[in-house]
Amino acid sequence: MRSAAKATGGGGGGIAACCQALRQNAKSAPPQQQGAYLLAAGACDAARNNPNTAQALATVRSMLAGAGAPAACK
Repeated sequence: MRSAAKATGGGGGGIAACCQALRQNAKSAPPQQQGAYLLAAGACDAARNNPNTAQALATVRSMLAGAGAPAACK
């Protein structure tokens, strides 16, 4: 929960780092996980406008469908 609180600071800078990390991980992920990372990255971009960053990050993590969440998203 502590990292989610950090993500709210700086006008969404933490969640922006999460979105970037998801896209980066999609490039090196196994083919069967790439779609989940890209889907989560899209949700992450949409979540940038969500005032409840903790809830937004939880949604992004749930979209990964078993793929590991980057450290920036925890």
